[in-house]
Amino acid sequence: MLSCKQITKLISESFVRRLSIMERLVLWMHTSMCKTCRSFRRLQIQLQHAISGKQDEDQPDADSQLSQTARERIAALVESQIKKD
Repeated sequence: MLSCKQITKLISESFVRRLSIMERLVLWMHTSMCKTCRSFRRLQIQLQHAISGKQDEDQPDADSQLSQTARERIAALVESQIKKD
């Protein structure tokens, strides 16, 4: 079983590349038992939606969207952090 630190890295990587079947299975098993990692994954998904400009059902108005500049800065920061690890 992977540690929470390893799982959060795997969650972040899942937005950059397609995980293998084994990685997806391990991720699913861990997040089904670990509330903290499950919350981290949910927040990462929300962040990815904000970066990509996708409209979320919980945020129906356009004022809640990030500017293109902010999206690019966040995307660059996330990518640099993934490459560091």
